[in-house]
Amino acid sequence: FARKVALCRCVLGEGVPLALRVRGTSMLPSLWPFETIVVRAIDAAGARVGDVVLFERGGELIVHRIAAAAGDGTWVTRGDSLPADDAPVYEDGQKAA
Repeated sequence: FARKVALCRCVLGEGVPLALRVRGTSMLPSLWPFETIVVRAIDAAGARVGDVVLFERGGELIVHRIAAAAGDGTWVTRGDSLPADDAPVYEDGQKAA
């Protein structure tokens, strides 16, 4: 799976939109399992609370909504159907310490 994540990073880094298939249920009812979404790279400074973002965690690609943005360059995200926030991630998609 690490190769797929690296390929996604490379494609998005070149400015090419990427079609991905949703696997989980954490974004119900906004995104359904097996639905295809199209993602594109953006300037992280332009992302706002409420936007849906793609990031990497534990070698997997996650699509969740920004619940809060901290001034230290981190986002707190959460799946729409989940009761709790995720651990913070840096705006560049890396896990915060």
